[in-house]
Amino acid sequence: MILENERFRLEVSLKAAEMHSLVDKRTNKEWLWQGDPNFWAGRNPILFPIVGSTHDKLLHIDGKEHPIGNHGFLRHAMFDLIEHDEEHITLGFTSNAETLVQYPYAFNFEVEYRIHTKGIDIVYRIENRDEQVMPFNFGLHPAFSTTHNGVDGSIDIEFPCLEDKLPEEILEQGERPLLKFTDAYFEVMPTLVLNQVNSPYVRLIDAGESILVSVMGYRWLAFWKKPNARFICIEPWYGHDDFIPFEGDFKDREGTQFLDPRRSFTTMYQILPEGKEGARNV
Repeated sequence: MILENERFRLEVSLKAAEMHSLVDKRTNKEWLWQGDPNFWAGRNPILFPIVGSTHDKLLHIDGKEHPIGNHGFLRHAMFDLIEHDEEHITLGFTSNAETLVQYPYAFNFEVEYRIHTKGIDIVYRIENRDEQVMPFNFGLHPAFSTTHNGVDGSIDIEFPCLEDKLPEEILEQGERPLLKFTDAYFEVMPTLVLNQVNSPYVRLIDAGESILVSVMGYRWLAFWKKPNARFICIEPWYGHDDFIPFEGDFKDREGTQFLDPRRSFTTMYQILPEGKEGARNV
């Protein structure tokens, strides 16, 4: 499925409701990782109902154990097309017998992609269709294509605000803090997870072009890549995987969200390619 205007072309798949392509037509630059299985076949999975995994690969809910895969099951789910016009695509997934084995709550999940002259808005709506309070984690995992692979050059992420928790070994201080990610860094820190950043967005700077990814409202922000691969994932999260083994109930995990019966949770983020001449205007 395609959304397109005079500036951008977005391709979305029913499988996992993922973006497969985002092209800035002014420069013909493809901003999204294309899922090379030699490195990582993923693209930008939705993380639900858990971010990452528990230490024992189980959800512990009300004294029962529920086996669940890394990042949950929506990353493998087939969504239904709800609506598609020139400006937006809405996709939906409803819990079923298979998901209830892994996560014992009835829910509906919608993803809406909106295209406009500055980029893409992605809106997520989670509806609790159960008769009990529903605990959940939620996160984003978009992978952005890069010219450098972390070995032949750094992958540069800029923060518009002062931050006091950035790793000094890859930090370049200036008017705006800049992280210069390398594979050598990721060998030591496989995933960098920041807690409560001040910046409302981060900027990926690549070969003279840049793209903004909004992170406002998300408590955790993670960065990850595979060795020698030309991509980096910029991941805003509600919740996180086990930093240390946690033996308690899912509802007691740090960052778990709670949704009352028949209520909805809505969140969003933006992806805004700036091109060359537009960089640093925000």
